[in-house]
Amino acid sequence: MAYDRDPAGQTHRGAFFRCFLASFLLVLVAAGACVYFNAVDRQLFETALLENVDYAALGMDADSMRSFAEETILFLTDAQDSWEPSITVAGFPASRFIPQNFRDHMVTVKGWVSAASALLVCGTVAAVEAGAAAARTMLGKHLVDSVVLANPEEALLSTLGR
Repeated sequence: MAYDRDPAGQTHRGAFFRCFLASFLLVLVAAGACVYFNAVDRQLFETALLENVDYAALGMDADSMRSFAEETILFLTDAQDSWEPSITVAGFPASRFIPQNFRDHMVTVKGWVSAASALLVCGTVAAVEAGAAAARTMLGKHLVDSVVLANPEEALLSTLGR
């Protein structure tokens, strides 16, 4: 006699895999969001510059450093098209001493920041979809659709048996 598989067991295994996938995606999105939001935080960048750069030795003041931080973050977050810091060092404009390869590096970083923002949105959508698929598998498509689309209170009460 052949072994008959229990279809309910397969459903639960499929739901477990989808829940695991949704959880894993959410962890990746959360880790990515932590890195992204710290990387584009103007205040954090400004504080790091003021604490770690000896701007007085460069002939700059704190306001110039704040301006540099703001212009850099505006460029990285696509709020500004070009990265041309308006600071002066020892009386010379920044455009005279920032090499082209560093400017190219800043364009590369801007590309990564732009890609990261799109990936955060796509990752969140994928995690929610995977979670919804797991819920559909576990609870049944009709119940999940009625919760999402129709009357969530009624679906919850019917699930609880009231």
